[in-house]
Amino acid sequence: MMKEDQEQLFKSLFDQYYPPLTVYVRGLVGDSDAEDIVEDVFEELWNYRNRIEVGEKIGSFLYRSALSHSLNFLRHQNLSRRHLELIKKINVQAIAVDEQTEAMERMEYDELSRRVMEAISELPEKCREAFKLRYIYGMKTKEVSDALDISPRTVEAHLYKALKLLRKQFLVALLILVLLSCE
Repeated sequence: MMKEDQEQLFKSLFDQYYPPLTVYVRGLVGDSDAEDIVEDVFEELWNYRNRIEVGEKIGSFLYRSALSHSLNFLRHQNLSRRHLELIKKINVQAIAVDEQTEAMERMEYDELSRRVMEAISELPEKCREAFKLRYIYGMKTKEVSDALDISPRTVEAHLYKALKLLRKQFLVALLILVLLSCE
C-alpha cells in the first residue's frame, strides 16, 4: 500500500474510532488522561501499520489496545505499591546471607528506594526494559516478550542478567555499609 493510501486509511480510522475510544477509556481511567491514552493507541497503530492487517476486526483490535494501554496506565498509577513490592523481591532474590539481610534492614526506606532506582537505571537498556515490565509493572514473561517483540527465553535471559547485576551492586553497597559501621 502506498504511503498516501496508508495515511488516508489511518485518517479514516482515526476519525471513526477516536471519539468512541476516548469515551471508552474515560470510563476506565477518568477524563484527564483518556485522550493521551487514545493518542498512544493510534500512534502504536501507525508505528505498526506494516504489520497490522486492517480488516473487519480492526475495531476489536483498537478497543483491546485501548484496554491494554489503560491497564498499563492504571498499573503505573499504582507504582508506589509496586515499588515497595519490587524492593521486597530484590531483597529476597538478591540477598542470601543473613548478615547481608540484616544490613539491608538497617537501611532506611528512602535510601534503599533511591539506590534501587539508581541501580535499575544503570542496567543495560534491554535488561532494564524487561526488568521494569516484569517486576515494576507486574507483567508476565509472555506479556513482556510480546511488548518487547522478543522471545520469552530472551526475556528470561535479560531478567537473569538484570538480577545478577543488581545483586552484585547491592552486595558492594552492603560491604561498604559494613565497613563504615566497623569504623
